[in-house]
Amino acid sequence: MRQIGCVACAHLGLPNFERLELNHLLDGGKRMGHAFSIFLCRGHHQGDWWSLRQLNLLEPSQRVSIKHGRKAFAEIFGTERSLWERVQVTINDPTEWPPSKIVARRC
Repeated sequence: MRQIGCVACAHLGLPNFERLELNHLLDGGKRMGHAFSIFLCRGHHQGDWWSLRQLNLLEPSQRVSIKHGRKAFAEIFGTERSLWERVQVTINDPTEWPPSKIVARRC
């Protein structure tokens, strides 16, 4: 997944590999586990727009973070699940979503 970088920046056509953070997807308010996560830059994850390069490339409307609201983030970039599915397809991993919030450990 790291080879894709921040999935929100990639969605905008602006590859970004700086200060990546792992965002765990939620289902019913519960974390799904490490297999259900996406990389986001610090800006799109925590709202910390530290990079002048990023500030110059992104329109103010594109500077939306998960921390400041999943609904607002989804309106611009799509749902976290849809971003996760795109990443899974890109890295040739299954896009199957478990029927339960409890994910079995991988052996």
